Amino acid sequence: MGIVSPDTPDPQPVPHLPLDDRKRVTVRPAGLDAVEVTVRPGANRIDLIEALLWLANDLFFEEHYGDVEPVLVFRRNPTGAAAPAGTPVPARPAPTQDHHVPAPSPDEMPGPGAPRAGASVAAC
Repeated sequence: MGIVSPDTPDPQPVPHLPLDDRKRVTVRPAGLDAVEVTVRPGANRIDLIEALLWLANDLFFEEHYGDVEPVLVFRRNPTGAAAPAGTPVPARPAPTQDHHVPAPSPDEMPGPGAPRAGASVAAC
């Protein structure tokens, strides 16, 4: 008989280590004009940023689904325009060394009733 008796439960995984070899963020094609980015538990912002860097510049976020493993769907703009219609997002300064991102100044903020960034305004 071995050193460990059959009644001994399996050791619990260490929470901060990945439980398997799977990538924590994966990118795969979804049809001819879309890409799906799946984010698995344990992924951090670096994993997500590294995956998003592989996306083409003409892809735009369209939708998401999933709960524990969210899937972000990016699609080419069907109008062929450089950017979807909407209010442009003002450029923000890069985070400081302590990872603090300064808040935008009042003149960078959209006024009351302005559409939020990325939202298109439909004619009524």
